[in-house]
Formats: sequence, structure tokens, C-alpha cells
Amino acid sequence: MKLLTNFKSGFLKIVAAVAMVSAAASCYDDTSLQEQINMIVDQLFELDQKVDSELKALKSMLNGKILITNVSTDASTGITTVTLSDGNSFQLLPEKDMKSFVTYITLGDGNDYWAYIDKDGKTQLFLDEEGKPVSVISDVPEVVEVDGEPYILIGGVMYPFSGNSVFSDYELIKDELTGEVYAVTFTFGEDMTFTVTVDGACGFYFVKAAGGFGQVEIINDYYVSLGKTERVQISARGVVDYVLQIPDGWRVKEYEDIYMGEKYFDITAPTAALVESGVAVDGGELKVVAVLEGGKATVAKLNLSSDPFKVLDASFGKLYVEMSNGLQKYVCGVCSPADYDEAVIFSVAEGLLEAYDYPDGYSVCDYDLLAADPAELAAGNLVLGEKYMFWAIPAIYFANDEEAGYYLEEGTFVNFGFTYSNAEFEVVSESYSDAEVVLDLDGVDNYYFGLVPAVDYMLEDVVYCLNIPGYFTGSEWTYGEAGYAGSVFALAGIEPEPQTEYVAWVAVAEDGKTYTERDLLVCEFSTLSLEEGGSVNVVSSEVKSAPMDITVSLAAEGAESIFYAFLTSSEAGGYADDAAKAKYLFEKGLSVNAESAVAVLSDFDLKRKPETEYVLFAVASDKTGKYGKVLNLPCETSEIVYNDIEVTLAVVTNEPDNVVVSVSAENAVDYLYWIGKTSDNTWRSSNYLGGSAETAQAFMYVNPDHSRLQTVMSSYPVVDGKITMTDLAMDVDYVMVVMAKDAEGGYSEAEELRFKPRAVSIGKVVLSTDTKWEAARPSIEWRPDRSYPASGQMPGQYGYYVTIPSGFTGYVLSGTDSYLNDGNAELVMSAEEKIIKILQMVDKSRDSQVTVDYDLWGEKGYPYGYEFYHHEHGNPLFGNVVIWANQEFHDSRCDCGGNHDVDKVVQGVPIVEHHVIHLNDGSKVDVRQPYAVGSTMEVIDKVFVVCQDLEGNCYEPFAFDVPVELFANGGSREDM
Repeated sequence: MKLLTNFKSGFLKIVAAVAMVSAAASCYDDTSLQEQINMIVDQLFELDQKVDSELKALKSMLNGKILITNVSTDASTGITTVTLSDGNSFQLLPEKDMKSFVTYITLGDGNDYWAYIDKDGKTQLFLDEEGKPVSVISDVPEVVEVDGEPYILIGGVMYPFSGNSVFSDYELIKDELTGEVYAVTFTFGEDMTFTVTVDGACGFYFVKAAGGFGQVEIINDYYVSLGKTERVQISARGVVDYVLQIPDGWRVKEYEDIYMGEKYFDITAPTAALVESGVAVDGGELKVVAVLEGGKATVAKLNLSSDPFKVLDASFGKLYVEMSNGLQKYVCGVCSPADYDEAVIFSVAEGLLEAYDYPDGYSVCDYDLLAADPAELAAGNLVLGEKYMFWAIPAIYFANDEEAGYYLEEGTFVNFGFTYSNAEFEVVSESYSDAEVVLDLDGVDNYYFGLVPAVDYMLEDVVYCLNIPGYFTGSEWTYGEAGYAGSVFALAGIEPEPQTEYVAWVAVAEDGKTYTERDLLVCEFSTLSLEEGGSVNVVSSEVKSAPMDITVSLAAEGAESIFYAFLTSSEAGGYADDAAKAKYLFEKGLSVNAESAVAVLSDFDLKRKPETEYVLFAVASDKTGKYGKVLNLPCETSEIVYNDIEVTLAVVTNEPDNVVVSVSAENAVDYLYWIGKTSDNTWRSSNYLGGSAETAQAFMYVNPDHSRLQTVMSSYPVVDGKITMTDLAMDVDYVMVVMAKDAEGGYSEAEELRFKPRAVSIGKVVLSTDTKWEAARPSIEWRPDRSYPASGQMPGQYGYYVTIPSGFTGYVLSGTDSYLNDGNAELVMSAEEKIIKILQMVDKSRDSQVTVDYDLWGEKGYPYGYEFYHHEHGNPLFGNVVIWANQEFHDSRCDCGGNHDVDKVVQGVPIVEHHVIHLNDGSKVDVRQPYAVGSTMEVIDKVFVVCQDLEGNCYEPFAFDVPVELFANGGSREDM
């Protein structure tokens, strides 16, 4: 595998820049800058995860047969998260921020090949280890890490990457009716696109014409006069079938316009007689259960009603009328209760449908009324405080071969009574501690009033409470005297806060009324900020410091309010004068309306650390809204005082899928700890544990409730003084860092334990210094009759008998010291490390990955290019063998069932793969070994034996030197 280190990457430039800034920051204490550096390092770590997930998604798209199961966009960041049906998910940055790195080039053969965009913006081919372009359909790049830096791996070559995305562009395809995303088009490179549909995004809708030609909007209600038929347009996308649920007495029939291609339902309402008899209902829900492509179902609902108006009401003397969908025109009017005569009104109204001028008190409308003035409808002949009637008659459209037009139906009157009134509510001036308002409610006897900070105001909550009888108390205002001008805070009876947004509201108090949002007069305003020039100043008490907190008592005689805030020392340096500091305090500080306050560091959203400098800003204001000098008080958290509890950690069990660590600490009541890979960003990043016990303990002390700690501790609890881990990766470096907590809540210094979960089970190691070790000693009997020097293409060989003591399993490896230390002669290995290495190698021949090269074999002879085939239980013919203590012990390791051969063909050459189980019955096992390894010609001059007892405990390896004469002397090859 090649690693391109001279490839200039924007990503690596960022890493280098961070390193230089970090070095500069070490010359002085700048906590804020260091936090930013840590944040950038974390972002770089997350970037390769993001690109890797995009590459996996791209692979799914290249393979096809996928859908999108979910699309969501974060309104604050603009980041879109896409989840695919194959389980992959990834995030797309806002389109303006996309910067692609991976792309493709179409060469002269018409095929597409992987490419990248270099630092100059030019497109270059990715080349494999042989220098050839990599076809898009033959390989998919992946993200790997080398020394903590991300690379793109493709064709066996690793390229450092820049950019922030695999995709160059994307488009969310939305339904024009609902705004729902039903597909996403991804652009890869310059013009390769993939459109992936959202699973289940099709649907069935009721619509009506809206906006320009061909545009529609979804509706959920429709008016059909009793005994009449109306046509309602429908929109069905991806619908293969549907079933209707229809209110009793109603009828529905599908109709399609063959010229326009639009679909409709003809909906017929029952007659009034059927409704009166109870056979039918005058309205209800039309439900459509639609079956979509792919077998999923959706439900569409249309509320059918014989009521022509959804809203018919008056508030503060204004009229509100909202037609139901399906009603196109109506006649309405205003009159006194004494003049309300339906027969007379109907007679006059019938003649107005085609007229252009209307008598006083009458009108014809084809639109909704929103806050209409009834005085205009009645030509000004209304008196404030008097009762009136508003009425309306729906006009039904009809058409036949002879004529078309609107007509009124008798018995369709709707009406309500209201009091004519006039309302005005506005703020006329704002100040530091007050706001002047004018409130006029002519024609209103009783009202409700409220005033709250804007952050506490919710329109829906006020309306809800207005509809609870007795929740509010109405103020008694007599008609003609309903006016107020003055302080809104005096009216409400509350103390104002400076520079605060407020909402005041008024509602007419009427018994039995059902309130809606339109029944509120709402007035928004803000009190003003403070001004310089005050003479009241803040003084502080002695600073009380703790490792994680600072407390300072503040006082200002004659103050109306005190404002204060803690900042980091670097943040405080950004405010040069009192005006800037005061502005910060008024916008982001805490405040009390008193002459004293207690400022506490933990009340502020700061990253708190022991032995860290902070600055306290504080200022006081007087009753006139003027503030004095700003207190600028440097202070510092104290150092951490750890308790003297010592933590002891030890690995007591280290087996595949079962690592147990004992944790003990005298007088400890609890523990705080983290466990993870040493390559984990949580361990490596200075933003978290920092890579050492010293840096980890400070982070853990400061953040005992951090989610990364709590997640680990909940996954691996301490039970009876032990932590058991059954899901760790084998042969990977892990680290555990633990602090002990005492009864007073203090913590100890952290103890660090590094360990590597074993790939094999070795139990408790019995060392050569133990008297039991000799009991496991095997015997080796060298066999000159099985020793042959190399001759031509035939390999040299030696042989021996090995006998394992009864009750032991023997792992026998013919090899060299370099087998165990990977060629590093200076490496000092423990007995445990040697045991693990031998057990791993016995079942796998050293040259198992070497490919047969028949040309080289023919030129230089055996064993060049030879492949040692893998034998499940070791192969005595090639010097690796397992001799099992008994059948039960063997069955705990392998379930192959017994001795057998497997016929295979490798590169056209038939071979037999032997599976031989050797059970220890006290007899000798015949082992043969070629004198050298084929790929290196390294002479194999040792035999290593590891014995394991029936309890699973392994004994320090026994090593035997092969007599040198066996490499040169021997018997006849006919004996082989």
C-alpha cells in the first residue's frame, strides 16, 4: 500500500495552521484561544467521519435499489440529514457551503474513473499502486486514518483529502402543495446525478385553484348545500387504488376532465328531509384510504358541511366572516334587532345578486370579511354601545343548457347579534423604567387586561385561559368613560425591568363568549437601556474561590438595580471602556433590583477550570436610569485538592470477549472513570481527556456528569469491585482512567491502566520460576532419519517427535526468535506476550499469504513462491501442531467434528487441505519441518511449545534449539 505524503492537501494545511497557533498560544495563557483550537481539532476528526459516511452512501447509489427513509433539515444550521433504506445516513451542508473533493473523469474509452480536485482547482485522476486509473465501477474509495490524519484509500493508494463533501451539489425536490421533500437529486462530479425518492412520500389530496394558472392549494373542508351536488378537485400522486368512507346519506362519484386531465369528486349532499328523518347527517368526514406504490397506505380527509361559513363573528365592533371552501358568494347586512325580518330581507336580497348598487345595510360579497367596519355597511347609522344584528345568506351557483347564475335559498339565513364599539390600544412613549399607553374602548362596559415579559407571552395560552370562566377578572368601565392614558406598569401593578421586551393585551369581557385570537388587542413594546452619568457605584467583598467556583458579594448604596457577569480573562480584554462593559452587562449579565447581590461564577455559562483567571464586571443604576462606574475585578479559581485515596487497577481476566479489571480503593464510596481505545478522540483530544491520567483527571473532576463519562460508566458498571467488558475489540490498545470518590464528594488523583484484549484465551500464566512449570515440560526426540539437506528444487527438511504430558494441551511451533518479535531483536517480550504470539501462529502458517509464482519456482526451485496452506488445527508436516488434552477440551475450541480432508483447487492446482485433530494419549506426534521459510529463506532453528492445563492456564513457553547437524545430515529421501 502506498502513502502519498507529498500530496498537498487543504486539510493538512489546516492541521499545520492549528499546530502553529497552538505553539504560539503556549507562550501565554489564553484559554479562549485554546478552546477554539481544541474545537477545530474535533471538527477535523468529525470531517473524515462525515466524508466516510458520504462515500458509503455513494456506493449505495452506484449499486442502486435504495430509497430515502427520512430527510430533515436543521433550521438553525441549514444542515440536512439524509437516511437511506440500506441503513447508511449522512449530512449535507447548506448548498452554498459544499466544497467537493472526490469526483470522476470520463476517459476516451467512454468509462468513468475516480478523480480528485487538487489545491489549484484542477481535476486529477486517482492512480492505483500500478499507476493506472481506477474505474468507478471497480472500486469505491474509503476514509482511513494514519497517525491521526485522514486519507482517501483507493486502488491501494492513500491520498490526503481536502474539501468537505463527496457531492458537488444536491437539490431537495419538494411537493408544490405541501412543501414535503419527496426526492433528493445528488450531483457527483460535474454532471453525474442520482435521484433517490423518499419512501412513502406519495399521497392523496383535496385541492382548489390558487394563484396562477394550474396552481392549486390543499383544502380540508367543503360546503355542499343540502340536496345539491358540488365538484371538488383531487390530486393523487403514486396512488394505485383507494377506498372511500362517506358520511351517511352523502354520495361521491369520480369525474375526470378529458381535456385538462384533472380529476374531481362529484359530492352530493342529502336532502333536508332525509336529515330531519335521521336517515342522513348534515355533515361529516369524507375519508379516502389510498394504496400507494410499494404497498403502503395513506389517508386523506375532507370535512363536508352544509354550513356555508367557517367563521361568523364580531370582535371590538369589527365583523369577521370566513366562507367554507365551495361557497363563492353571499349577501349580508346589518340592522337593528327591531328591523330584523327574514321575509323582507330575503325579498330585497334576491334582487341584489346581479345589481351594482346596494341599499344601506346590504352588500353582496365574494370574499371573506376581516375586521370589517359595520358602520360602512350601514352607511354610518350606528351608535356606539348599541346592539345590532348581522345576517348573511349564501348564494348558490347553478348552470344548465339555457342559463347560469346565482340564486338564494330560503331558510339558509345565518345571523348573530353584536355591540357596536371602537377600540384603540397603543404605546405613545417608552423610557428606562416605564411605557406610556393610550387605551380607548368606546362602547365596552367590561374588559380583561394583561402584561407580561415577551419571553413569557403565548397567544394560545391567553386565549385558552380566557375561555375558562372566572380565570380573569373584568375591569368595570362605564360606557363613555372607557379611557386610560398613563403608565402601563401602573395599570398592571408590576415593577418594570430596563431593556426588556413586554406584551400587553386587552379583551372585551362577555359572558358565554368563546374567545379566539382575533378577540385580543395586543401591544408590544420595550423599556429602554440605561445611560451613563450615574453616581452610584458597586463595591465588592473579599473573593471566595473554589476549584470550580467563585463567589463575590456586591453592594451599591442607593442603587435601583445591580448588573453583574463573570467573563474569561481573554473575553474581558475585548471590552475597552465602561460603555462597552456596561452594554455587555445589560445584554448578557444577571441583575437584581436591590442594593446588594451575590455574584457566583457557576451561574454563568462558562467553561470552568481550576486555577484559571476570570474577571467580574458589575455596575449599578439609580432610579433615573443612569449607571455609574463599572467594577472590573480579576479573580481566580483555586487549585484542585484531591483526597489521599489510592486507586488500584489490575487485569484479572483477559480473554476474547471477556476482559475483567479489578478496581479497589480504601474508603471510596464511588468511582468516576472512562474506558476506551487509545485511538479514540475522547482520549486523544485536549478538549476532553487529553491523553494522560493528569489531563484526564482535571477534565473528569470538572465534568463528572459529562455524557461521554456517563455512557461508559452505565455500559461497564463496577460490580463487586470488578468491571467486566465483553464487547471490546481484540488485539487493540485500550486505556482505563479511574478516580475514587470519598463520602464528602471529593475525588482522588486518577489512576491509568492500559491493556490490550487478548485474541486467545491463556488463563493464568504459570512462569518458569513456579514449581508447577516443570510438570508440563514436553519431550523432543530429534530424528536424523527425517533430516534431509536441500537438493535441486527439493527442500531441506528435519523431523522430530514431540510428547506432551498427560492432562495438557500442547501448542507446538517450529520457528525462530524473529517469529515472536516480528524481526525486532531488541524487543524484550514477556512470557504472556510469547504465549499469545505462539497460540496465534500455531493455527496459521507463517507464509499463508504468499502467492505461488511458478516462473520463480521453476527458475530458483522450491520453496520460492510456495504457499503454505492453512490447516485448521496446525499441520505436523509443516511444523505447527495442536495436541489436545482430550476430546472435551478440543470441542470447546472447534466444532468441525473430527479428522477430515478438504479437496480444493488453488490457481488451477488441485490440493488437499488436511484437518487433523491430535488427541493427547501420551504417544509421540511425528512433526516435520522445511528448514527455511520460502519467502525469506530464514532458517527455522527452534521449536517452541506452550502447554495448557485443563483449567485453561498456559505455561511459559518451552524452547528447544534444533541441532545444527540436522540441517546438513540425514537419511535417504526414499524414507519420506
